[in-house]
Amino acid sequence: MLSNADMAMYQAKEAGRNTYRFYTEEMNQEMKNRLQLEKDMRNALAHNEFVLEYQPIIDSQSNPVVHAEALIRWQHPELGHIAPDKFIHLAEETGFIIQLGEWVLRTAVSQMNLWLKDGLQPFSVAVNISSRQLESNILINLRSG
Repeated sequence: MLSNADMAMYQAKEAGRNTYRFYTEEMNQEMKNRLQLEKDMRNALAHNEFVLEYQPIIDSQSNPVVHAEALIRWQHPELGHIAPDKFIHLAEETGFIIQLGEWVLRTAVSQMNLWLKDGLQPFSVAVNISSRQLESNILINLRSG
């Protein structure tokens, strides 16, 4: 009973101030789904389920790529494509964003190096960084590592 009340309390907190929630079985299912998604997300990095796609910006006059944005995608083996809005906030809440962000940065830099070796002209690649990543030493560690 206490865990059910606890779930209802957290739902009320997420909804904002001066509100309340009654426990429902849906809350329990949502919590189970969230825990499973978190577990799957942590395993996804080890199983190479994340990929980066690059959104290019092309110079309309000369046609070379002048900039690109790295966008993370998750191809879950059972659920298929999971949109970033379904897992990024969970990664931030759980702290997994630090590991995921490091993977994104390393993968984007590796891809840039491959493009340069293939003869493409250098261009910048934007990578989204969360505030949790900025608070950590991830950028400093990447530079020294």
